[in-house]
Amino acid sequence: LAAGIFLGASAIGDGITGRWGLGCGVTAVVFLALAGPYLLVMSEIPPTHLFNPVENLIMPVGGLFLLALALVRLARGSLRWLPALFLAGLVLREFKPSLLPFAGLVAGFFLLAALLERRWPGLGVRERPEPWLTGGAVAAAAISVAWLPENLLPAREIVRSVVGTPLGSVAEFLRRIIAGADAQPHAVWWWLLLTGLGLMWRTPGRFGRVALAVALAAVLSILPVPLLKAFLWGNTTVEIWDLFVDADWLRFWPFALPVLLFAVFPMLADVPRGSRGRKVFIGGLLVLLPWAFWTHYGNVRGVFVRGAAETARLYRPENIILQSYSWDLLRKPSYYLSGVIDPRLEVRLWRQGPGRELLLDPDRIAKQLEAAAGTHLDLQATQDPTYPQWVYLAPKIPLQPGETKLLRFDFKGRQPVGWLIVRGQETYRDYVLPSAGLERSFGSGPLNTRTIAVMNSGKALETIELVIKREGPAATAPVVAADFPSVTVSSYDPARSPVEIRSLSPLVLRVSAPEKGMLEVFRSAYPGYRVSVNGKNVPSISSRDGLVALQVPAGENEVVIRFRGTWQLRLAFWWSLSAWVVTGLATLVGMLCAAGCRRDDAAV
Repeated sequence: LAAGIFLGASAIGDGITGRWGLGCGVTAVVFLALAGPYLLVMSEIPPTHLFNPVENLIMPVGGLFLLALALVRLARGSLRWLPALFLAGLVLREFKPSLLPFAGLVAGFFLLAALLERRWPGLGVRERPEPWLTGGAVAAAAISVAWLPENLLPAREIVRSVVGTPLGSVAEFLRRIIAGADAQPHAVWWWLLLTGLGLMWRTPGRFGRVALAVALAAVLSILPVPLLKAFLWGNTTVEIWDLFVDADWLRFWPFALPVLLFAVFPMLADVPRGSRGRKVFIGGLLVLLPWAFWTHYGNVRGVFVRGAAETARLYRPENIILQSYSWDLLRKPSYYLSGVIDPRLEVRLWRQGPGRELLLDPDRIAKQLEAAAGTHLDLQATQDPTYPQWVYLAPKIPLQPGETKLLRFDFKGRQPVGWLIVRGQETYRDYVLPSAGLERSFGSGPLNTRTIAVMNSGKALETIELVIKREGPAATAPVVAADFPSVTVSSYDPARSPVEIRSLSPLVLRVSAPEKGMLEVFRSAYPGYRVSVNGKNVPSISSRDGLVALQVPAGENEVVIRFRGTWQLRLAFWWSLSAWVVTGLATLVGMLCAAGCRRDDAAV
């Protein structure tokens, strides 16, 4: 996308020439050679929903490009580009009507500046249109969001989720910048941005100015400026939103910060070597860079540099949470749980046919283990006298070193609102109630399962306490014993469990099926899996939840699931390796040849 913007900028400045067409062709070939394998492989993954990139992405971007091109040509006196301006408006009205007020304001600002240039030639609108387009776009974005009615921002719920609350004061804004906190980069990057904005109005090089405009769009999408953030996210297409839906700044800054460097230094090269501006810029970097390195060192040390004991505690398997971004662009199954999940409980067997029902799931696994040695506990509830929304359940549950126990809750037909907290000396996790995830995850809802696993991977006795933190209107009401669950505790023994996981990669399972059915495992279904049951290859199918599934007969079965990939995946690997090697060698040869030419010129 950035490469397309740069090529479009050259068309705005120099016109659509043969050289521009050749540049587009070379860029397309190199892009397909380097990125084609990735696109080929990603196309194998079933989409969570279908896109129409032509309507959602290509046409709106094309309309904005045509708008900018027409404005620059009109500012230079070429009235034949007036129809292109109206065509850009028609494209936006058809494919992105929320951009029409914005486009009108940008056009008005830019054409007004072009008219004023006749009176004050020093404005430089014709020679340097990019600063005027960028500044007009920022102003138009803020104004158009303030004017737009609700129904013209199609992603209002997305806007609310990403804009957040505005900052209370300038001091708070500066504090966050200095600390590098809350998705804000360090002050050194602000110095780069401000320097770039200053250079943008002074340097003749178009490439750096356009690169800075691209970086500025990414920066403004993160800044806590409600109007600008609302405009950018409200007009973002579904395709782009899906790329940044999880922790947007973590994915934005790896793009925005290098583009800032990419923009500032070409513009700085246009500044005379002995000028005051160059000295001020380099002096600012020399002052800020040590501070930036020290700040980042402190952050890294606080997160990653830990003692062996602390690291072992943080990454104990009983505390590791499987986050939503583990699925990323994959479909989330209805069993998705926002908390610690034990794969030994996440294998399900379904009866096929009209009476489709579960034969094995976490609750049925727990009940089978309870038949040998299960303990039912009627939990006693004690309300915290200081914080009445907190309720402590007794007795506590001991866990010997290396032991795993299953806790199957009976919520007595109620659906409490709050948090179920499981904690011990080295264990902490929490589950939202009434549902800690989607409809078939753990919780008290009609389709939720009731079983979780607790384990002790350490070498000392662990004592597990159950706590409920209540939410809602009745959070501080007096405790009534009938409102709180009971629990049945059983020791997990792989040999007695109907499902035993012997290996995760490849996935090897022993399954005792009470009758034939469809076995559903915890791997997302996409092409390339090889499945065998009792040594015989069977087809891998996708379940209703988008997971790998297969047919198994009644009785004891050994299931082996390997991911080998498709022939397209293997082809993409060798294609990608070859393309990057060839491109790298070509770049190296070009650099060496250029260096040789410079030496020859110097010798002459």
